Amino acid sequence: MMSLIGTMWRNYTVKDNHATYFLFLDVLRDSGVTNMLGATPYLMEQFPELKKKDARTILQDWVESKMMA
Repeated sequence: MMSLIGTMWRNYTVKDNHATYFLFLDVLRDSGVTNMLGATPYLMEQFPELKKKDARTILQDWVESKMMA
């Protein structure tokens, strides 16, 4: 299933790293591959530079941004 996400993800390019993570999370959500509470490993797989703590923080920020929308 990650190949589907990878294919969808390649259509996005954004310069800002935080925005890049958020866009990836949007693509992941839209794919229906996982419940978003389980998105941390997907972030870490797509962005190997992220440590678990950083990926969790990004996911939390993304969730909060969706709650404010």
